[in-house]
Amino acid sequence: MMILWLLMFSMVMGGFGAKYGIHYLFAYPEYLGKVSSLSYGILGFSCGGFIMAFHIYSYLLLGWKFKFMPTIARPFFKFCINNSLLPLIFLLVYLYKTWQFQRTEELLPALTILQHQLSFIGGFVVFVLLSMGYFLRLNQDVIKLKLHRPEDDLSDDDFLEKTPKDTGYLKVRSYLSSPFKISLARFGDHYDKAVLEQIARRNRLNANIFEIIVVASFIFLGVFKDSDWVLIPAAASIFLLFTILSMLTSIFVSWFKGWSFTVAIILFLGINYVTNYYDILRYKSYAYGLNYTGELADYSFQNISKLAHDTLNNKQDADRAIEMLENWKKRTMQEKPYMVIIATSGGGIRSTAWTYQIMQELDERTNGKFMQSNQLISGSSGGMLGAAFYRELYLRDQREEKKDRFQKKYFEQITADLLNPVSFSIATSDIFFRLQNVEEDGKKYTRDRGYDFERHLHKNTNYIMDKSLDDYAQDEYDGKIPLMLLAPSIVNDGRRLLISSQPVSYLCNYDPDSSANHEHIENVEFQRMFEKQGAKNLRFSSALRMNATFPYIMPMSSLPSEPTIEIIDAGFRDNYGIKLMVSYLSEFQSWIEHNTAGIIIVQIRDTKKDFEIKAVRNRSLLSRVTTPVGNVIGNYLRAQDFNNDQLILEFSKHFKVPIHNFHFSLIHDRNENVSMSWHLTNYEKKKVQNAVGLSHNKERIDQLCEILEQ
Repeated sequence: MMILWLLMFSMVMGGFGAKYGIHYLFAYPEYLGKVSSLSYGILGFSCGGFIMAFHIYSYLLLGWKFKFMPTIARPFFKFCINNSLLPLIFLLVYLYKTWQFQRTEELLPALTILQHQLSFIGGFVVFVLLSMGYFLRLNQDVIKLKLHRPEDDLSDDDFLEKTPKDTGYLKVRSYLSSPFKISLARFGDHYDKAVLEQIARRNRLNANIFEIIVVASFIFLGVFKDSDWVLIPAAASIFLLFTILSMLTSIFVSWFKGWSFTVAIILFLGINYVTNYYDILRYKSYAYGLNYTGELADYSFQNISKLAHDTLNNKQDADRAIEMLENWKKRTMQEKPYMVIIATSGGGIRSTAWTYQIMQELDERTNGKFMQSNQLISGSSGGMLGAAFYRELYLRDQREEKKDRFQKKYFEQITADLLNPVSFSIATSDIFFRLQNVEEDGKKYTRDRGYDFERHLHKNTNYIMDKSLDDYAQDEYDGKIPLMLLAPSIVNDGRRLLISSQPVSYLCNYDPDSSANHEHIENVEFQRMFEKQGAKNLRFSSALRMNATFPYIMPMSSLPSEPTIEIIDAGFRDNYGIKLMVSYLSEFQSWIEHNTAGIIIVQIRDTKKDFEIKAVRNRSLLSRVTTPVGNVIGNYLRAQDFNNDQLILEFSKHFKVPIHNFHFSLIHDRNENVSMSWHLTNYEKKKVQNAVGLSHNKERIDQLCEILEQ
């Protein structure tokens, strides 16, 4: 329980999860798309649930140690008063931090902030009153049973004489009988022990019943996930999850008492064994549109090698790609156009917003020439989400012959909250019971937070990307929109799964003229590997989600293969999409040299490329232990940068056309912070929009526009 409290304090104070904006979720909760008194009231109500769970857990675990408890009126109520120091400190810290954030970051007037805080306190009080109403009505004590006599009360003089000698009990002289009154503890040795034990058992049972009702009610809310009113603020979902965990733990402890730890270990080992060998409680996250009930794909090295060595397919796919390039060139209406390649980084919705903002800015500044010149988009996670959305807007504008995509409303659509539905799904169903099913194209799947993520993505963007993978094939082939290559990582063996509307077997690392790479097959083509499972019917949103599967926040998708392969974020292999981009350009080097004026690489990054070098100082013993691991993790993306720069440098040496490389970075200073999650505050959205005008970005935008206008 103390671990949960430490986590809660750390999150509210901007420690744990600060990089992902968790403290913003508490300071500025969003409900139904806006921050209001109602959102703070819901957060306060959920906070009340967590604090009451703490009181109940403490009462069940420690209440029996206070021998005087059954002898006083309203024992649980008075226990809570005396157990409230830690919750009170937390509430004061929370109110201070949220006042500070709203005043300095959101620039709200004091009256509005006060209204928000009163709403939070009001929601908190409502839950506490409901809980106390239950316990005051049902709990028993000697006063209710009319066993108490006035002469039983102790005075200061005889207190020490009455202090119990029993081992296991805590000796208490006085306690708070109300928030502002101190009373002496009296010890009921003259009461029938059987009666006192019966009172204690009945009160513990009432606490267990209350906990079961609350946990069941919270989980039952998950049934109504399709209703927007149920999707409480993400911070409230965190309170909710912690409440459920603490209540389940207290039920467990009250049932098994001293055997709790032993039983917990046995249960854990038993569940681990059952889920390892049987499908009970083994949940899968699905890629919607694929067929999971028929024949399974053969994911073996022999089959991977067979597909990679299919020279006929490789040639056919490469020839089709050349046809696509010719179609793209015709649409530019230039003899030798510049070829624009976009490589966008991961980083949650901040990368989504930044990628969209840069693409829109460049496209508007060049009067549409930027997107007309764009031939390929690669990258990972949130960046590809923003690029996919802008690509769809560009396609629709072409069909309707207008320039609606430059309107500012679309920025609000693509940056709308996605974290609340995901958090709520985690808290109410994903961890415990996945009881709901959904149907897509006549196929049934188990519903989880992955489905809720896709559903709300479509809702936020007016369903304009609610398509299958194959729906984009003809438009890409005709050169109307750039080719989009998704490359999520395969957990089983570290390979990359190349997902595209087009057949791309030529990118699967096989060179018929070389024997050096016979065993080295890094990429697996999704279209052919899962052809019999309906690869073309894969929902485009599922492909985007698989490419943006940050561990734990998003579920790893299981694909219909033998053995089952699981998919994780593309950023674990190449956060910037550079390696795949280089492979593509190298494959069609000859055509590019004869048909284009050069290549413009647009790297859209959520962080600056080069930060200052950290100084090495005298380290403590603990830091010497943690530094090697921390260094590997902290420099992981920087190591990718070095590798990518080397790749671009090497392949540039062999090209006979100029290659221009532009970086657009959102965060220019290490101390700047925009949340790397699926939620942005209004303040963070403004930071993203204003970043376009920063000197380093503005200068590069001007240079790129000048090249395209030549």
